[in-house]
Amino acid sequence: MRMKIRWLFICLAILGACRVFEKTSAPDNKSTTGKTTPTNGAGWASSARAVQAFDQVISATAEPELRRQLEDYKQKGIGLPLDTKAVTPDMVIKTAETYIGTPHKGGGRDRKGMDCAGLVSVALEAHGINLRGSSNSLGRFGMVINDQKDLKRGDLVFFVRTYSTKEVLTHSGIYTGNDKFIHTSSSKGVIISNFKDQSYWQPHYAFATRIFN
Repeated sequence: MRMKIRWLFICLAILGACRVFEKTSAPDNKSTTGKTTPTNGAGWASSARAVQAFDQVISATAEPELRRQLEDYKQKGIGLPLDTKAVTPDMVIKTAETYIGTPHKGGGRDRKGMDCAGLVSVALEAHGINLRGSSNSLGRFGMVINDQKDLKRGDLVFFVRTYSTKEVLTHSGIYTGNDKFIHTSSSKGVIISNFKDQSYWQPHYAFATRIFN
């Protein structure tokens, strides 16, 4: 009888130890915003670096209302992971360039017409990278780049207040290098524009994200 009781206590102790081990060894996939995000082999997990870079974007914003909107945007998730597989920036940019001349169409995603977010997502999806949504949604993925001097070919660039909407990010494109980016203009369709244009794009520029390793 005593032997059975002793083995019962031993089994309970082992079971308790296993539960403690499982709890302490389980991976923590929570982002710095408190939201749970998936991880993958080549993705960018939300990190302190992404938040720190975005905080610098907010600090450099002079207008109080826009600062508040960007702060709210950060709280809902930034630096989310994205598996870009073995795809290179050149592959995506070359695909996007095949759409040059395509007319603008809100919500469009083909050669009959597309909008800015449509161009970005279609160019990525052509190479197996699943990223779809508005510019406001696309901006949540990748490592935040707050300094324009650090921009690299293939970075996604985001702009604010290019039209009236509740969303803070209203326009997006793909940086092609040499101060140029490819995007969809509401008046000219898919074109390559001067990123440093002080008359329009620079005043509306917010930040960039890097989705390629």
